[in-house]
Amino acid sequence: MSNADLKQAQAETALLQEVKNLRAQVARLSARLETLDHAAPAEPPEDPHPWIKIAATVGITFAIGKIIQMLRLPTATTAAIPLITNQVNKHIF
Repeated sequence: MSNADLKQAQAETALLQEVKNLRAQVARLSARLETLDHAAPAEPPEDPHPWIKIAATVGITFAIGKIIQMLRLPTATTAAIPLITNQVNKHIF
C-alpha cells in the first residue's frame, strides 16, 4: 500500500466517523425537538389588549408634540418628546 493510498484510507475513515457523529447529533436533536413539541404551550401574555398601550403612546406623543409646537419651543426640544412619553407610560402602565 502506497503512502497516497494510506492517506486516502485515513481520510475516508475520518469522513465516515464524522458522518457517524453527525447522525448521532441529529438523533439527539430530533429527540430533544420531540420533547419540546410535547411540552406545555406558552401562556398568553398578561395584557389581553396590548393595542391600548400602543394607542396611548401615540396619543401622548401627539399631544406633547402639539404642546411643544404651540409653545414655539426650539426644535431641539422635539428630541425630548420620546423621553417624556416613556416616563408618562411608566407611570400609567
